[in-house]
Amino acid sequence: MKKIWYIYIKDFKRIVENRVALVTVLILCTIPSLYAWINIKACWDPYSNTGNLPVAVVNDDRGTSLEGKDINVGAKIIEELKKDNSISWQFVDQWQGNYGVNEGKYYALIEIPSDFSSSLATLVTLNPKKPDIIYRANEKANAIATKITAVVKDKLTKKITTNFVQTVNKEAFTFLNSLGGELQTNKAEIFQIRDAMNYTSENIDKTIKLINDSTDHAVSLENYLYKVKNTLPVLSNQIENLQSATVSGKELIGITQSALNSLLTNCKNNVMEIQVINSKNQMLIAELKNINNSSIRNQLKEKSSEYSSNLNKMDKISNGAMTYYGVIDSLKSGKDISKIVNKLDKNNELVKAQRNILNSISKSIDSGAPSKDINGLLDSLSQVSNEVTANLIQLSNSFYSEGVSAVNITSNKIMDKSSMANNILEGTKIIIPQLNALASFGIASTEVASKQAGDTATKLQKFQSSLNELNNKTKGINEDSINNMISIMGKNPESISNFIASPIDVKEEEVYKGGVFGVGITPFYTVLAIWVGVLLASTILSTEFKGLENIEGATLIHEHFGKMLIFLTISLIQGIIISIGDVFILGVVPESLGLFMFMTILTSIVFTVIIFTLDSVLGNVGKAIAVIIMVIQIAGAGGLYPIQTNPKFFQIVNPYLPFTYSILGFREAIAGPQIHNTVVDILILLLLGFGFFLLILFKKPFHKLLHFFHGEFKKAGL
Repeated sequence: MKKIWYIYIKDFKRIVENRVALVTVLILCTIPSLYAWINIKACWDPYSNTGNLPVAVVNDDRGTSLEGKDINVGAKIIEELKKDNSISWQFVDQWQGNYGVNEGKYYALIEIPSDFSSSLATLVTLNPKKPDIIYRANEKANAIATKITAVVKDKLTKKITTNFVQTVNKEAFTFLNSLGGELQTNKAEIFQIRDAMNYTSENIDKTIKLINDSTDHAVSLENYLYKVKNTLPVLSNQIENLQSATVSGKELIGITQSALNSLLTNCKNNVMEIQVINSKNQMLIAELKNINNSSIRNQLKEKSSEYSSNLNKMDKISNGAMTYYGVIDSLKSGKDISKIVNKLDKNNELVKAQRNILNSISKSIDSGAPSKDINGLLDSLSQVSNEVTANLIQLSNSFYSEGVSAVNITSNKIMDKSSMANNILEGTKIIIPQLNALASFGIASTEVASKQAGDTATKLQKFQSSLNELNNKTKGINEDSINNMISIMGKNPESISNFIASPIDVKEEEVYKGGVFGVGITPFYTVLAIWVGVLLASTILSTEFKGLENIEGATLIHEHFGKMLIFLTISLIQGIIISIGDVFILGVVPESLGLFMFMTILTSIVFTVIIFTLDSVLGNVGKAIAVIIMVIQIAGAGGLYPIQTNPKFFQIVNPYLPFTYSILGFREAIAGPQIHNTVVDILILLLLGFGFFLLILFKKPFHKLLHFFHGEFKKAGL
């Protein structure tokens, strides 16, 4: 051990006593720190100076029209960029921009095309088209600059999208505010409509069954009337043969029967006219629905007036029929025709009901009610009209049974006042045409009624299917859901549009104190500078002790460790200067200054052991190996970029590189140490240093070979 200290002290005195050697060593101690400080300071905060980065902007946007308003998004972008100092924006035309990028005057070009506003406006249509922003970068000018401009480009496009979405949603929710007020006002009516739909759906099956039953009855009646009508000509011929024998009293009976014939004809015509008018009204209902669902709603009033006019005619005809049946009732000797009168009364009530619905429709049209409300009233009107049809069918049936019976009784009274035979023949002759007319009318009525009933049943089935589907969709409508809708539609448009445009705010929280970019790269350049310092020392200073042969008992091992102490002293001075400068000159503030200095000392020791051992054992070959290891560590230690982003080779060698654990140790000291991680880094670094330390075992075997190479190299004169 004494021999080692002797060699160390002897070399130290030689340095101190020789001014040239002392100055050389002092320079050697300061050069690594300059290397570290200059690189760290140069990269201290590059992203804060992007305001000097020239980027060309070309605006060719022609603008467009949206909701009747002229917009030019490109012009607004230019206005915003003029206020933005994060980049040195250069507003030029297309030729200047492209020329400047190609020549390296601008790092990048952002071009807003002529159709930018029109494409952006399609976002609120059914066929949106993504707008384009053309971005060109001069990768030759600077690789990092193009990455910065690309990030700026992405932020710009995101900001454009956010602002546009915010504006559109603000307008939409302003409109929804007004709808929310209407929804609140009409909430009770909404529930009534929902309940009415449920009730209607439940009763449609019953209605369809009733219609089908009435259709079956109408078909049976039609078949019977056909038989009656076919039998009447035979009966008429027989009466004609008998009438030739009973001519007396014909004039008086003819006059009387003519009056009855006229009376029955009027009654028959009244029922038929009402039926025809009702059919017209049903057609009008279909027209009203079509108009209501179209863009020509101004014709609703005109068609409603026509419908009302038809109702007046029906009312008048029905009242006339009541008068005729009153006459018949006075002549028929107590024969009950109350069913006919009741049906006529019911017809008048249905006419009145239709008139009330028409009044409601007229009020709804005047107030500008929604189409769905008017459609609901038209459905009610159609339902009442269908009831009129059913009532007329029953009226026709009663007319045949009771009305014809009344005429028969009246004819009997006439025949009582005439000769029995003549009255019978004449009365029968008069009744037969009436029966024929009644049969014809009955057949026509039942055919129309049967067809309309079938059509109605089919339409009701389709309507029921649609209504069931609508009921399923409206099951969720209740007090809470309506209130929620009103609440959402009533929110402040400014707030809700801001939320939709940017629903997430990112809250950044630092896990460890990182600071600016320069602080982040301090571990890498500090470690690299320590390695470079030891490597410089190995190129300037010799690993051999001059006069070793004069020391009694001194060996190559004594020489190795004695000279290593000189290298270690210089490396420690280099490392301490670097670290003190990092803290007090550059302003790096480590969380643990003690750990920061400890990692400096440990790194200096380990790196000295590695490089000096390579130089001492292998000579110039060892120095070359130290340079190769340094180059691999610069890329493979993950000092600047995450190791996962580097090629696979560097990811494989990363765990075996001293830089890896020295850099991690410095990061722990700066950002705040995790004891477990720090201890692991220190132990692995020591283990790697010890591995190179064991190369001392090859010192003696390689010594003669090393001297042979040195001798041959000197002979070369290089």
